[in-house]
Amino acid sequence: MSPVLASAVPYVTVLVELPQAGHIRMLGNYAGDPADELHIGTHMSARFEDHAPGQRDTELAYTLVHWDHTTEAT
Repeated sequence: MSPVLASAVPYVTVLVELPQAGHIRMLGNYAGDPADELHIGTHMSARFEDHAPGQRDTELAYTLVHWDHTTEAT
C-alpha cells in the first residue's frame, strides 16, 4: 500500500458503470460507511478530490474518485 493513502484505510473499492457514457466502467473509492450493504444496480454519484504536488508527501499531482450511493440515477 502506498504510504500516501495509508490514512484512508479502510476503504471499499467499487466498480461503477456509467450508462450515459457508453456504459464504461470506473473504479473508485466508496466514500460511505464500509458496513453499508451495496449491490449490483446501486446508483452512485462521483466526487473528485484533486491533489496538487506537495500534498500528502508526494511530488505528483493526482485525482481520486470517491463514490457515494444515491437514491436515483444521475
